[in-house]
Amino acid sequence: MSSPDASHQAGGRSSGRRLLFAGCTLALGVVLLEVALFGLSKVSTSVHRAITFAGISYDPKRMSDDVLGERPNPDWPDHDSAGFRNEERLVKAKIVALGDSQTYGTGVTVTEAWPQALAASTGSDVYNMGFPGYGPPQQLVLMEEALALEPEVVIATLYAGNDLYDAFKYSYVDRLGESLGAPTADALARIQASEAEAPMVDRVMAAYANRRQGLVGLVSRHSLIYGLMRATKRQRNDAKVDPNAAPPTWEALVAKAARRPGKNEAFESGDVRTVFTPAYRGLALDQGDPCVREGQRLCLEALTRMNTMAQARGAKLIVLLIPTKEHAFGPLVEAAGSTVLDSLLADERALWALLQSSLTAAGIPYVDGATALQASFSEGTQPYPIDTDGHPNPVGHRALATAIADRL
Repeated sequence: MSSPDASHQAGGRSSGRRLLFAGCTLALGVVLLEVALFGLSKVSTSVHRAITFAGISYDPKRMSDDVLGERPNPDWPDHDSAGFRNEERLVKAKIVALGDSQTYGTGVTVTEAWPQALAASTGSDVYNMGFPGYGPPQQLVLMEEALALEPEVVIATLYAGNDLYDAFKYSYVDRLGESLGAPTADALARIQASEAEAPMVDRVMAAYANRRQGLVGLVSRHSLIYGLMRATKRQRNDAKVDPNAAPPTWEALVAKAARRPGKNEAFESGDVRTVFTPAYRGLALDQGDPCVREGQRLCLEALTRMNTMAQARGAKLIVLLIPTKEHAFGPLVEAAGSTVLDSLLADERALWALLQSSLTAAGIPYVDGATALQASFSEGTQPYPIDTDGHPNPVGHRALATAIADRL
């Protein structure tokens, strides 16, 4: 007959085995679910976008594309049958506009975006081929499609806020689009060293989002189960959004900015107020970063090739230079005695000088969007929203359209 102690020990071993079995079963279930989700993400673009870390920016307006990476979805409201944001698809247009979200018109209606505002002010047919993420390298890919509309003028754009970073990512990380030549051996060595130390994609994401750190951050970026839970939560939250809800008050925006020091900076001077994102914009403009400098080279090479293509087809290329919101507000910020944007403004002004001199040397006409947007303040209007959104509001889009019309 066994003793009570022996029975207790046997029971403890039995409980331990059950816990070990349960733990192994759970671990195996997690692994199998991760494998299943991985397989689904490989065969379904929508699943991939929904549950991967990249899916944080998932947008049903987009479709996968082997060359551009993404194309606009023609089934999305506001898009025409080609997928671009126009009231109707045109087979011929006097003016074609190429660009990213600043041209697409994120945050404004179809008719308020500067290409349509330009059409309204000039009476010309203007076809908007802008789409979020389309910097000069993507615009080069679209150039043949644009020229098929037999335009007299093609307006390309360069947005200082993220086009340099996007160009680098498109060519070096995504490895898409046309080959735009190679940098010098010294520049390539600097790029490789910078990427080995801290990939630019990771640095930009960290500056842009409230990225979790440590083990939780690692799991959030790489676990597809975590991604599935994140997607479910996002869908549930989206369902709760009230389109008629009042926008946040300025006081609420200031309080929110205070919780993200360095990433968000609230600015107010008289009737002018907004929230800047200096960490993110500054990183994408850093003139000391070899990846940013390579992005500049890629953008200028793309614009040069676009100009050659336009001339060969009897069209004229004009480049619209669109500043960051921080650059547009720069004179007001400096007049208020604030130094919070000093580094960012120095980098963007250096970029502005480089772009203008390079375009002039290449014989490519350009429009300085910064001057047009800054003029809005002297007219008593503000060309940007008061929150962190870096896209122009209707006032800003009209200012850009007027500046282009004057150049035409």
